[in-house]
Amino acid sequence: MMKTFYLGFSEEEIVNKAEEIIAEELEEKNRKSRFCYTPTEIAKLYNMSGNDLNSFLKDQGIIRKQEGAWCLTRKYIHRDLARHRYIAKTNQKGQLMFKAKLVWTDKGKDFIKQLIKY
Repeated sequence: MMKTFYLGFSEEEIVNKAEEIIAEELEEKNRKSRFCYTPTEIAKLYNMSGNDLNSFLKDQGIIRKQEGAWCLTRKYIHRDLARHRYIAKTNQKGQLMFKAKLVWTDKGKDFIKQLIKY
């Protein structure tokens, strides 16, 4: 049996609208990272895992962990090497959260290629 909620909308209609709003928000947040590469995609070019690549970049002082997510260090932040791609997750309390994942631009991919060559 479908329950009626706010102004005659069903629970399903409210959930669908919420999912639509979240999808639109994610699309806007991820607009600039659409054509970027994940660490795993780049790492595969060098027979590495994404974790190995992140560890290497951390050791080189290029990335660091901040609040559980990788980000560029201050020295590299304004070089257009990377962006963040967001995903929507629900935490243990049922609250919606956006989680950031570091992804690399074409310029960043070339930068990493030069680092690994040496």
